Amino acid sequence: MTTSQPGGLSVVEGFASEQTATVWLISEDQGVRLPAMLMSLEEVGLEGSAFLGILPADMRVTHVMAVAFNGQVLETYELP
Repeated sequence: MTTSQPGGLSVVEGFASEQTATVWLISEDQGVRLPAMLMSLEEVGLEGSAFLGILPADMRVTHVMAVAFNGQVLETYELP
């Protein structure tokens, strides 16, 4: 999910599986990849992680990519 925030920022948030080591936000601007912050959900008794990415409002994210600890791409999601 992408939302606009005051101050000219956009936020992309979601959930990732427990196999996910990194979440990349891929922009339409020449395929620039921005890392998202991962937060474990283990403390609240859930598996996996939540992710949060903050970027300039004028940057449009087209894809979210989940990458495993071994570097393998787990999934790439196209955003609407």
